[in-house]
Amino acid sequence: MFPAKLARFDGTFIDVHVTVNVDTEKDERLMLEVHDITEHRNAVMSLHNLNQELEKKVRDRTKELSEEIELRRNAEEQLRHLATHDTLTGLPNRRLLADRIDTAIRRAHREGSKVSVMFIDLDGFKQINDTQGHDAGDEVLKTVAERLTAQSRETDTVARLGGDEFVVVYTDVTENAKMAPLAERVLAALDQEISLSNDRDVHIGGSIGIAFYPDDGGDSDSIMKAADEIMYAVKRRGKNSYLFAGTPD
Repeated sequence: MFPAKLARFDGTFIDVHVTVNVDTEKDERLMLEVHDITEHRNAVMSLHNLNQELEKKVRDRTKELSEEIELRRNAEEQLRHLATHDTLTGLPNRRLLADRIDTAIRRAHREGSKVSVMFIDLDGFKQINDTQGHDAGDEVLKTVAERLTAQSRETDTVARLGGDEFVVVYTDVTENAKMAPLAERVLAALDQEISLSNDRDVHIGGSIGIAFYPDDGGDSDSIMKAADEIMYAVKRRGKNSYLFAGTPD
């Protein structure tokens, strides 16, 4: 049996199966049996086309689902980032900062080391914000974030609390005195002029309060409070300097 096509008188073709038999009773004459399989072939082709269409729809839907999952994953990641980071500078916010400090404290407790929290309030920022506008103020804050990050290691945390307040958390501190050179470098970085997009150069400074675990507190709240309070002592003394917590006011 083999497939074939037969031509009609009108010039069209039909699909057939041809079967060849040998009639042994009639001098072994060949007998051809022809079966019209047009409808069967059409049904097979229709089924094949439907299967291909279904497979394409499955592929398309699988791709759509993958894209939807990726979009949802990205959106969730963005929401998590927004919940824990400052929208202007991209630095960790107060919420993430507290978690980072507590994590650093637990590690320091295990290893017998210290954690240093440097609380920084910018000097002269309000005047820039008031006289040159919020866009200029935002540029200053972004530049400060970059400079503070440049003075830190990957294991440290630079955060913005809001306004012109920043915090740097230094881990693996062995001696309090070793924070003095770091504070000096931070002050020097802040002291450099900032060139704004309006072609103006501005100058700021920083008042820095420094507190330590375990000397000045056993958790993020107590250490932050100690660093904040001594930072205000720097403001009262004339700004643009630093003090360690516990220094007489």
